[in-house]
Amino acid sequence: MKKSVIVVVVILVAIATVLLYGLSRVDDNQEPTPSASLAPTPIVSEGDNISVTSPFLNQKIGLPLVVEGEARVFENVLSVRLRDEDGMILVEAFTTADAPDMGEFGQYKISLFYPAPNGDKGVVEVFSISAKDGSEINKVTIPVEFSDADTTTIKVYFIPNDDRMDCSITEPVERRIQKTEAVGRMAISELLKGPTVTENQKGFSTTINDGTKLSSIKVEDGVAYVDFDSMLGVNVAGSCRVQAIRAQITDTLKQFSTVDDVIISINGVAEDILQP
Repeated sequence: MKKSVIVVVVILVAIATVLLYGLSRVDDNQEPTPSASLAPTPIVSEGDNISVTSPFLNQKIGLPLVVEGEARVFENVLSVRLRDEDGMILVEAFTTADAPDMGEFGQYKISLFYPAPNGDKGVVEVFSISAKDGSEINKVTIPVEFSDADTTTIKVYFIPNDDRMDCSITEPVERRIQKTEAVGRMAISELLKGPTVTENQKGFSTTINDGTKLSSIKVEDGVAYVDFDSMLGVNVAGSCRVQAIRAQITDTLKQFSTVDDVIISINGVAEDILQP
């Protein structure tokens, strides 16, 4: 009887050993599961009204700088600012959160190109403006590092805020972007973003409707064909504004040596659009 019990125990031990070995082999072949703790923790403002999920603390940023997160702020409007190591403002712009209702959180995301910084370190600031006194509130500050980038410079043509007699006069501002073959598309995309806060303070504005989207662009035999959605022509009236819109688009594309002429269309239609 004792012998049979010993035999059974030996068999059970052997089976358990085989099973444990097999499980360890399965685990060895599996890809490691990423730990949730490895995900960057959102940086949150005092009062918890703005959170930033990108960039994360001390992240190396390139071009463009992408800032995103959640916000619950007055009229859903946020400001995003990038400073270099010397504290100089490289770029500043507005964006909006897509909160469904007042007092609720909404997602926001903005992509910004910025000039060459001084130093290797910088700071991203995300904040809202107080409706009471205009002060900066709900501020989130994220230290970042600048990575080396292969860049090029393009021009975007805006309207100078002066006493112009000619509505077709524009002036360029420079944007430093990541090198790309699609420079025409990138230039128009930057034009549609409008002036940054910094450019606005220098007296630049745009006559192109906010929210206008580029549908397509192609260059054939020196002619750039650029198509926009219907927002380009919404509530556009007056010959001066029409001239200014056409000039901004045309001048932005004619900076490239491959473009001699520009044909603008809306939803594929080039005739009878942008009429005063």
